[in-house]
Amino acid sequence: MKDFNLEEELYKQVITGIGKSSFALMLNIIVVVIAFYDVVPISFLVLWSVFIALVLLLRFRSVNSYLKETTSIPIKNFIKHFKIYSVILAVSVSAGIIHILPINLPFHQAFLAMIVAGLSAGVVMAVSLFQTLTKIYLAIMILPFASVMLSYNDKIHSLIALLMYLFFIMLILFSKRFYINFVELTKSKDEIYRQAHYDHVTNLVNRHAFYERLSLEISKLKRSGHKAALLFIDMDNFKAVNDIYSHQTGDAVLKNFGDILLDSIREVDSAARIGGDEFIVLLSDIDKPFKEIVQIAEKLAVKIHKKLENPMQLGSNQIQLSVSIGIEIIDNKNLDIDTVLNNADRAMYVAKENGKKQTFVFNRSHLSI
Repeated sequence: MKDFNLEEELYKQVITGIGKSSFALMLNIIVVVIAFYDVVPISFLVLWSVFIALVLLLRFRSVNSYLKETTSIPIKNFIKHFKIYSVILAVSVSAGIIHILPINLPFHQAFLAMIVAGLSAGVVMAVSLFQTLTKIYLAIMILPFASVMLSYNDKIHSLIALLMYLFFIMLILFSKRFYINFVELTKSKDEIYRQAHYDHVTNLVNRHAFYERLSLEISKLKRSGHKAALLFIDMDNFKAVNDIYSHQTGDAVLKNFGDILLDSIREVDSAARIGGDEFIVLLSDIDKPFKEIVQIAEKLAVKIHKKLENPMQLGSNQIQLSVSIGIEIIDNKNLDIDTVLNNADRAMYVAKENGKKQTFVFNRSHLSI
């Protein structure tokens, strides 16, 4: 089971509104350009706005690449790039505003103060789920402007500076509360999802969730014409473990075996616990001939048997575990969930009848097995 990654969840949430927030920022810059074109050299305003637009474009391209899954770059790199681009935006916007801030035009000063306040509030709504980034962004946007106001050393500008400082503190507190509420809600949703879709002992997919995955897999195979393999796994004499040791020890055995399965399969495959000591592995979307897929499934079965050759060390107890495995290949001749599961189950029972600790591939030419 994939571990819950809070920063990844925060990134996903932040980028849902990246288009709107970028448009709002660019719109504010355009308004500033229009308001100051007769006060500040137009060449500076054009270069300033073009640079901001370029950074916004680069950030959007990075986000879009993640959303389209067109790259294998780790999520942490996307998050890093997003933060870097956001800081560059904050510096470029703040530096431009300070540069064009007029000394003797109170109306223009008040106008820029409104722009800074609006952009700062927008930051809280756009990126406050990244708390460190939010604090840096707000500090870059608000504190230099407030300091310039304070440096004018008169009553009205000092009051503006004071209001900007208070606004900064208020936004920090608000963003923190917003962050805490979102994190609590996200963790709660994740816990509910896990309880509904994962086995609490092994952390593998549970029966209900596995059936959903198998259904989706079969639908995908119908479109692609590819194949898949199902391994139905049952522990041999597991009841004795609970009887001789304890149910707590039995749960530890189940957990260890679940870890073995996860360590043995690809990320695209699925491993599930569907009953007390029954497990299923789905090898997904394999574009190979039937015989080769059988060999792949048998190779995995051998790998599982081999990993169980040595006893499990659980505290002071050494527990020797073995399993019986039934294999069913899913192709265009067999795309019914119940049939697939029944065939794999029947093959597993043949493996048990053959002496346990065995693997048997379901043979469709011998449906009497």
